[in-house]
Amino acid sequence: MKKILILIYGYVYNTAVSFNNFMTNLLNFIDTLVAVRKSKNNIPFFDLANELNIVVNGPSFADEFANNPEKFADKDILCVNTFVNSEYYEILKPKYYAIADSKLWNPIKSTEKIGATYEQNLWNEIPHSLVKKTKWKQFVFLPHSAKSNPNLIKILEENSNLELVFVNMSIYKGFERLKYSFYDKQFCVPLIC
Repeated sequence: MKKILILIYGYVYNTAVSFNNFMTNLLNFIDTLVAVRKSKNNIPFFDLANELNIVVNGPSFADEFANNPEKFADKDILCVNTFVNSEYYEILKPKYYAIADSKLWNPIKSTEKIGATYEQNLWNEIPHSLVKKTKWKQFVFLPHSAKSNPNLIKILEENSNLELVFVNMSIYKGFERLKYSFYDKQFCVPLIC
């Protein structure tokens, strides 16, 4: 009798856990669908036929470029965040530019933070630098939340070479089997740890 009760308990427990996992996935999936619908994704599909170099700010880039400039020749370049303020921006002429840091459209509120004013001033220069320096066609990727600062968008739209692409930063949550389909359609992004 004890073995039968243990088997029944195990079956009920496994069924409850499976049902709980299913409901959690279903609710997470619905949450993802709502986030996708709210963002009104407008990302064109990019087929990167050429090799893409991702260039970030930092001293290692300066060394790499000085020692191996051929690594950057005839390749598509993606730069991020404050790279436009570097001496290399107009040399590399990046085809893609990605800005994910919210300091660009949601300024640092606290002046108590050491260096906050200086850092915010650097971020405030970015849209003006992009408009002034970019004399070639470039895709600028921004999260949808950047639209909360219409002045930023207005400044960037002053340069017809800059094509603004608003990225859906919704994190995919839900059924494992569907996540790659959502990524392929650029509806969601993976969780970045």
